[in-house]
Amino acid sequence: MKKNPASLQALQRQYHRLCASLAQTGYISHGSVLDRSTLRPSRSGYQWTRKEARKTITVALSFEQFQFLRKAIHNGRNVQKTIEKMERLSQIGRAHV
Repeated sequence: MKKNPASLQALQRQYHRLCASLAQTGYISHGSVLDRSTLRPSRSGYQWTRKEARKTITVALSFEQFQFLRKAIHNGRNVQKTIEKMERLSQIGRAHV
């Protein structure tokens, strides 16, 4: 494959934009949160569930903790997607070098 400096530079610019987006990420976490009042029958409270050492851990949360973790989990999923994009760009870029 011939080297194309313009396309390599475009890949590098896209990669650096992804790096910059990671730098803007707030707190991250994994797992999921649940507002138990939306269940049928409805229940009170909020919970966070995650895997640790192949075990499922569930923790009761306050409303403030629920909001914080919901955002952190969303951020964590976005970080994973961004890293996947960076890996794809790295693989494409390797072919251009």
